[in-house]
Amino acid sequence: MSIQGSEREAGKGDRQRKAKEQATAEEKMEAKEPKNILILCVDRDDDVGEKTGLRTPILGKEQVLNAAIQLITKDPEEADANTLFEAIRIFESLRARAVDEKYEVAAVAGSSLGGLE
Repeated sequence: MSIQGSEREAGKGDRQRKAKEQATAEEKMEAKEPKNILILCVDRDDDVGEKTGLRTPILGKEQVLNAAIQLITKDPEEADANTLFEAIRIFESLRARAVDEKYEVAAVAGSSLGGLE
């Protein structure tokens, strides 16, 4: 093999190594991007709105907790209140073990007539 051929092979190897290093660096950057995860509670028949006067969407832990407390205070047997509390429990559980993830909790409601308006 000539000197030029050796230099070409060495250059080719350098390019391949650099490409591999760049791919590895890009994978690490992608792995560090936080995931945004929403825990969404859906009240299909708008009991939250009908019984508390709150409008949805309800965003954030404190607001969802407030809605759950208001709803269960108005109607202690309302299953949707338990669903709101469960959404908060899941939110807290996931957030406690999150590394590169962002979590949020929210609640939305359908129509009191059923479905969407």
